[in-house]
Amino acid sequence: MAAPLQAPFVSSLRELEGQRVGIVPTHVPAELLRSRYPNVGLVAIDSEDAGLKAIEDGELDAVVGPLDSLVYLIAGMDSNDVKISGRIPEGLQVVVATVPDEPYLGRIFAKLVVNLDPDAVDRIISMQKLAPFKRAIDYRLLLGIGAIGLGVLVLSLYWVRKLRSLNVALNKANSKLHEVSITDGMTGLYNRSHFIERGEAEFGLSRMRGLRFTVAMLDVDHFKPINDRMGHVFGDACLKHLAEILDAHFQRAGDLVARYGGEEFVAYTLAGEADQVRAFIERLRERVAENPAEVNDVVLSLTVSIGFYSAVPGAGDTLEQYIDRADSYLYEAKRSGRNRVNGNL
Repeated sequence: MAAPLQAPFVSSLRELEGQRVGIVPTHVPAELLRSRYPNVGLVAIDSEDAGLKAIEDGELDAVVGPLDSLVYLIAGMDSNDVKISGRIPEGLQVVVATVPDEPYLGRIFAKLVVNLDPDAVDRIISMQKLAPFKRAIDYRLLLGIGAIGLGVLVLSLYWVRKLRSLNVALNKANSKLHEVSITDGMTGLYNRSHFIERGEAEFGLSRMRGLRFTVAMLDVDHFKPINDRMGHVFGDACLKHLAEILDAHFQRAGDLVARYGGEEFVAYTLAGEADQVRAFIERLRERVAENPAEVNDVVLSLTVSIGFYSAVPGAGDTLEQYIDRADSYLYEAKRSGRNRVNGNL
């Protein structure tokens, strides 16, 4: 018996009472089955193949027929929705097989077999040995499927590695673009926009935790005459030299230094108490004076003027206000003779 894949296995037609079971009248003892199982809905079908299709379409619940025929037809189906779900101990002792392109010949022989008496059946069985049905394995097909599977696996592994390398390259490119977007191209320090972005975040943190926040504005003394006399290439080299000193000086946790524009630089720090802030900035001014710039065998001493503003941010304070106040102190330092530090402490 053949039934849908989800159907349970059965050992008797009595278990199919109330269900629609297809039979080919000439392939099974139809009258015998109807008399023994009156509550089973036996439905006449043209062939076992048509019955299997009806099971797939939901028109039948099962098909009863010769085991070899059902196994052969199920093996040739494109889907796995039908299975052999039981062996019914009712049937014919002799079945005649014909080629599939001679359906009428098969029906003629089937009718002859149904009408055979037991003695005739015994004589036929004693004279002939029926060959068992065997389904040949197509090893070429198996090898082809295996080769395709191997090719798909190799291709998948290649693309996984390819995509991984592309992702690594993309991440590196994105990191590089981000670095370029926040860095001053000439000095290598952070640029003004990144200083403002980071500074506002740290300023808010200082306000919330009650920490001292210090902004320092720095300007190179007499830089325009240096540019006019030595040229812009020499002037740019001097700014790079100064940037190295600034970067080395602002290395504490909570320090950040950036090029603000032209020969002006800006820094903020969250480190140090009130009595330490001026000393820290004064030490920066001394380091610049003690380390002259050397460009193409030309040694030039540089000095800087620095203005700073340091306090614990209040509720109404902003980073922009601190920068403006530090810039005002810078202006006073330059007006007072340059090469000096001026601030609110």
